[in-house]
Amino acid sequence: LSFKDRPSEFFTIYHRNPIEAIKALWGDPALAKHLVYKPEVLPVGGTLAPVIIASDKTRLTQFSGNKSAYPVYLTIGNLPKSLRRKPSARACVLIAYLSVDKPSDVRNYELFHRSMATILEPLKAAGKPNGPGVEMVGGNGAVRRVYPILSTYV
Repeated sequence: LSFKDRPSEFFTIYHRNPIEAIKALWGDPALAKHLVYKPEVLPVGGTLAPVIIASDKTRLTQFSGNKSAYPVYLTIGNLPKSLRRKPSARACVLIAYLSVDKPSDVRNYELFHRSMATILEPLKAAGKPNGPGVEMVGGNGAVRRVYPILSTYV
């Protein structure tokens, strides 16, 4: 990322398409029997996928050093909370690492919001109820038209 008023400063974020992360969760056979497909107010065959995003500073070194990272995780509200919170269920997908560069004049919140806007850009078009949605194959083999919307940031 860069800012117009500081073209010489660059901030690095590593990310993957959140739609692909949702497809990975949706298509996981281990999670197939736990997915909930309600409500059905969308076009016939459409399913809402409430997207839950979480991030927190994580220390990469335990005993010495000051290395840290800012991972961003994604899960979907179609999975029960008891399953989403279980690390062994693999119901959360790492979608990004936010920049750990220290901004000189840029406020941290500005860098955070620009980064998240870049990362979550693919959700805008995919979640529009009058749009085409995204076809996803579930772990049980069923194909559904899914409308992912950002519902929660933790």
